Amino acid sequence: MISEHAQAYQREIRALRGELGSVFDGFDGSRAATEQEAVSEANLRQLADRLVQLSYANDEAVRSAFTISANGHTAAAINSPKFWRSLTNAETSAAVIQSVYQK
Repeated sequence: MISEHAQAYQREIRALRGELGSVFDGFDGSRAATEQEAVSEANLRQLADRLVQLSYANDEAVRSAFTISANGHTAAAINSPKFWRSLTNAETSAAVIQSVYQK
């Protein structure tokens, strides 16, 4: 079940990157990280916690980009390289978790 959830999250992030990249001046996904870190039982929880935090931060950035604001700077977070790296890190983390539980 964990493997399926991680795989579904990975697909969602990939789709989000593609959709946002076509609207915003962002990362197209062609340079997505393929390196997967070695995961032990001890750091698997840390990786899952990191994925949750990345998810929250990415959701907030997307939500704020589509919120009307008086200052007009709502899309700034999505146009930053930090946001696009965060999406890539989330996708990579989900892939690592999925591969551990797929075994």
